[in-house]
Amino acid sequence: MLSRFARGSLLASPALGLRGVSTSSGSSSYLASRRRALDKSSFQPRVDYDGMLLEFPDERLGTHYELNYRLLAYGVSSEGDNAYHNLHTRHLAMRAVGTADAQKSIHIQTQPKSKHIDYFAESPHAVAEVNQGGQVLNLSVWKKLMAGITRSLTESNDIWVTDGSVGSHPAGLAHIRTITNDANSALYLKHLLHKVRDDIEEFPGDIIFFHSPEYTPKFDAYKMAPSNSRAVYLIMTGEAVLREYEDHELQELSEIQKGDALAKETVVVMLSGTTNLEILRETIATAAKYYHLRKHRLATSASAVENSAGKTALVFDANDNLTSKRVSKDLYSQSGTVWTGDSLHSSFKAVTHSDLKLGRGLGDIVDGVNGNAKVTQPLSKVNTKAANLSVAPPTSVVFLVSDASGALPPFSRLSAQTATKLFTSGYGGKEGGGAFYEPSSFSLQPTQEDSVNAFSELLAHSKADAFAINTVNKSGKALSQSDIDALIASTLDGTAAKATLSPVAALDLGVIGSLDGVKAGVLDPAAGFSKKADFNAAALDLGKKLGVTLAEK
Repeated sequence: MLSRFARGSLLASPALGLRGVSTSSGSSSYLASRRRALDKSSFQPRVDYDGMLLEFPDERLGTHYELNYRLLAYGVSSEGDNAYHNLHTRHLAMRAVGTADAQKSIHIQTQPKSKHIDYFAESPHAVAEVNQGGQVLNLSVWKKLMAGITRSLTESNDIWVTDGSVGSHPAGLAHIRTITNDANSALYLKHLLHKVRDDIEEFPGDIIFFHSPEYTPKFDAYKMAPSNSRAVYLIMTGEAVLREYEDHELQELSEIQKGDALAKETVVVMLSGTTNLEILRETIATAAKYYHLRKHRLATSASAVENSAGKTALVFDANDNLTSKRVSKDLYSQSGTVWTGDSLHSSFKAVTHSDLKLGRGLGDIVDGVNGNAKVTQPLSKVNTKAANLSVAPPTSVVFLVSDASGALPPFSRLSAQTATKLFTSGYGGKEGGGAFYEPSSFSLQPTQEDSVNAFSELLAHSKADAFAINTVNKSGKALSQSDIDALIASTLDGTAAKATLSPVAALDLGVIGSLDGVKAGVLDPAAGFSKKADFNAAALDLGKKLGVTLAEK
């Protein structure tokens, strides 16, 4: 079965139980059919086996034979009522489980985000970083889980197949086919993924994603750690693809076709046990990050903002400062960008925010209740610039962190070394660090090293200045959203690059203590400390965590 993920071979067979076929060919057959259509009594189409055109009867929305064949190739048989492919937003909104408001947006209640574990099926690439919670899974267990989730999808009343891409520009696409039995998730994926060509059989399928919230196997039997949801990844290489071919099939392949098969690499992902939309997004982002890196592209969870002059900032925003209670007017992409070597592209076309006053439309999702509700809608509805395929290389790279220890100054300019170390360590101000720049709980090898190299190349190629903004100080006082916006804007218009710096050797950075447009005292690095020596000690401790030492200066 594995070969069919990459090859896309179909299991077309009379044994599949497809009903009979009707035909129409030639004027006599047409006229006969027409007379019967006019005389609706006892209308029985005849089978013309000599006809030139065969048509399946009863093919309709939800019954698409080409889609059913393709699902069979993935081990999923549509035994329920319907299987849909790239269903339009209006129909998905009708099938979503929730209530519609006056703006025709859908209010739903998904499971809260809870403990989630990523697994990686053993292969030459299966080296998980144990310190971040990733676990390697035996291939025999993978096969049992795959059999279980495909059975769960098969037994569902409805199946939604959505084809799209992680990446907005043709130069940097990761084609993904998602298969889910959850209507709300299907609507979310419709908003999330960029639109690609609508071709069932010829779709590249770089990533195949299986999702069934109802599937809850006995993980204890597989010696898998307890958690409410789990994602399992398998990388199918070209060698594995060729091994699945029968001898007679191999003989029919040309050398070029064999070469193409060897070069093909498919990421197969299954996610079970959750309807949480954030986990859904993070799971897809992890698979896409791996695929993009294998294609020498850098995919990150950073957002991108573009000012009116066309200058772009790549913003690592773990705490959603750009979309908390509002959506930044300059936002081009949220929590997902792809760097191809000469431009930035958005990973996803949706934005998730908490501004319930912002206008919504048909099919937009409101997940949660009261003050915890979040809206997901196409970002282009909010900012028209998000409809662009790409933006210019970044003028600045900005890390938004929440370091309550106060060791990181409110606003600082970073060396390339410190920026890379922040990217590598994922320091977000949390105890022991925290991978704020990448939501995945583990990294696929050798992609961690590839990711660092690609980030360093981005800084060098774009000549971007790097900055860090600490949104909270030692006393617990947070920067206002207007202050954050002003600081990011200063990295784009050149103001921050020209500001006077006070060096902090332990962190290899320069503190920007004042800036036009920002209230005096807001950028004081020692705010909350009783004396400057305490700040220096905290900075030295943070420098050790990041691996920045005086010896490196």
